[in-house]
Amino acid sequence: MGKVAVFTALYLAIGGLLFGYDTGIITSVIAMPTFDAYFGDPSTTVVGGIVSAFLGGSIAGTLFNMVFADMLGRKRVVLIAALIAVLGCALQAGAVKVAMLIVGRFVAGIGVGMLTATVPLYASELSEPSWRGTLSGLLQWMISWGFLIAQWLGYGCSHSTSAFSWRFPLAFQLVPALVLVSGTAFLNESPRWLVEKDRLDEARVILAKLRGNQNEEAVNMELQQISDTLEADRAARVSWKSIITKPSWRKRLLLGCGVQTFASLSGVNVIN
Repeated sequence: MGKVAVFTALYLAIGGLLFGYDTGIITSVIAMPTFDAYFGDPSTTVVGGIVSAFLGGSIAGTLFNMVFADMLGRKRVVLIAALIAVLGCALQAGAVKVAMLIVGRFVAGIGVGMLTATVPLYASELSEPSWRGTLSGLLQWMISWGFLIAQWLGYGCSHSTSAFSWRFPLAFQLVPALVLVSGTAFLNESPRWLVEKDRLDEARVILAKLRGNQNEEAVNMELQQISDTLEADRAARVSWKSIITKPSWRKRLLLGCGVQTFASLSGVNVIN
């Protein structure tokens, strides 16, 4: 595995840090007396709207990603998602009304939803098969770090008696978002996506970089494997209806969705 691929996967995992931080920091912010005083002691319904707006945006972001990831490529989607997250974070940090805060949370959620859907896919397509699980799993690892940073930063800022106590933690979301924006231009596009778009020469050059400039034969062999896999996918392409109506595929769909659903319903995010 080349150093470029490992570094890229680590860099992309910053998207997980942003997700973990965004999700975790709001629990500290809404508990601060200065926050309540500034927004006129919002009701539990309003507070629930502030918290859930981020997750609503994340749902929208993942749906957008279903279209744009293949249309624009992984690299562009990461950049767009990071820019959207920057806008959302700025709205939250500068909020003067509850509505502005909720909109900021929703917008940031869109960006983070796109990131969490794209980053594991992007990382897996950049890596060799033996490293695929490790590199694509870095996102989840960084989510945990995001939670940790959010809780300690929130605790530290809670000692302030001014609006700084809640504005700074919300503004700190901009750090990972801006890091992603500033460095995305230097990333390599997914070789798989390039092959899918018949840009084979670009894919060959990038694949050589990712594999540490292996010999040309090894690079061409992997490129051919990617092409063969894509051809097989095209040949086996089926409709959404058949995925639901065919028992064997429906079972896999329910199993995959069920694991994700029940993991969330276990309350792990509430505990965090």
